[in-house]
Amino acid sequence: MAIRGLNFENIFPHSREFDQGGGSERTGQATVVVSQDGTGDTDSIQEGINMLPSDGGVVFIKEGTYIITEQINITKSNVAIQGTGYGTKIETNTAGIKLIKCVGADYTTIRDIQVDGNNVSAAAIWLENSSNCIIEGCFIHNANNAVYQWENAGNSNDNTILNNKLDTFTVSAIELNLGGDRSIIVGNSITGAGNYGISIAAANYCSIIGNNITNSTNSGILGAIGYTTITGNVCDGNGTYGIEIDAGDKNIISSNSLYNNTTAAYLDSGTNTQIGHNVTA
Repeated sequence: MAIRGLNFENIFPHSREFDQGGGSERTGQATVVVSQDGTGDTDSIQEGINMLPSDGGVVFIKEGTYIITEQINITKSNVAIQGTGYGTKIETNTAGIKLIKCVGADYTTIRDIQVDGNNVSAAAIWLENSSNCIIEGCFIHNANNAVYQWENAGNSNDNTILNNKLDTFTVSAIELNLGGDRSIIVGNSITGAGNYGISIAAANYCSIIGNNITNSTNSGILGAIGYTTITGNVCDGNGTYGIEIDAGDKNIISSNSLYNNTTAAYLDSGTNTQIGHNVTA
């Protein structure tokens, strides 16, 4: 940052002559600014991630629409992608790509960005062998999935999906395909999923709390889960069940509002599951 005094020249000019410190290309710094107006370190999100040191850091993305033709890859841990809210938009017109793909990237945080797949992309955010991640305060729409978690010869556990607005998906909005123990899915607004609002294939010790799920083609919540709490959710106008549990033991399903679904709830199997204080209509 340039420092100016009255009638004095710049003491520390911001230039491209340096790789560290005051230069506009700050490779190896723990915070990188991405901007389209020339006030950042780069105008490329991927380049901003690549500029971080091996032990991670923060990529702050200023307002603007960032149109990508290749997926953004996060392959190091402890990386935070921070936007300004709805005004920071990542968009693609390239069919089949994942907009943000995290592989082996534990402790990743993606916060306060808008992601638009334009009805051509695969997952907006893909988590693979990445644990202890947080996706919070994002606006995600028009993709196969908002968040897709894939476990491939590794673990993707202890992830948190919190307070996001998710709409219009070809498949499921949040899909934990494999793994996902101790997942926390709280306070999300989900509408218009082509399959399920939240789908968990096989996980234990999860918390699914206070989500609002409407107009999914199939069930609002689908789970093959155990030792999991599903409480305080609103499932309204979903095509099959409000809540559908196909397998799992020792779950708690309570205080949910299940309105205008084809059937309120369905429990296929499981023992010692507690069900109570749900409202159906």
